[in-house]
Amino acid sequence: MPGDGYEMKVRDLMNDSIFMVLKMVTVGMALGTVFFGGLWMTLRRLPASPSPYLLFPLSGLIRTAVVVCGIWFFSNGDPLGIVCGLGGFVAMQAIAVRQGLVAPRDTHGDSVK
Repeated sequence: MPGDGYEMKVRDLMNDSIFMVLKMVTVGMALGTVFFGGLWMTLRRLPASPSPYLLFPLSGLIRTAVVVCGIWFFSNGDPLGIVCGLGGFVAMQAIAVRQGLVAPRDTHGDSVK
C-alpha cells in the first residue's frame, strides 16, 4: 500500500517524540535533585564555613552550570527537549518545597509553613 511508508514515518516520529519527552522530564528531575540537594548541602555547610560569602555564590554558579549544561547536552539543543527538561526541573522544585528541603519565603523573609 502506498500509505504504509508515510504512516510508519509518522508513527516513528511520534514514538521518538514521546521518548524525548519522557527522557527529558526524567533528566530534568534528576538535575533538579542534584541542584536542590546541592543547595541543601550548601546551606548546611554555610554556618561553619570560613568564607560563606564565597561558598554560596560559587555553589550557585556550579549548580546552575550543571543544570544548564545537562539539559542542553541531553536535549541536543532541541527546543521540545529543553522545555521538557525545564518542566522536570520545576516539578522537582515543587517536590523539594513540599518535602521541606527548600522552604518558600514570604515578602518579609519569614518561612511560610
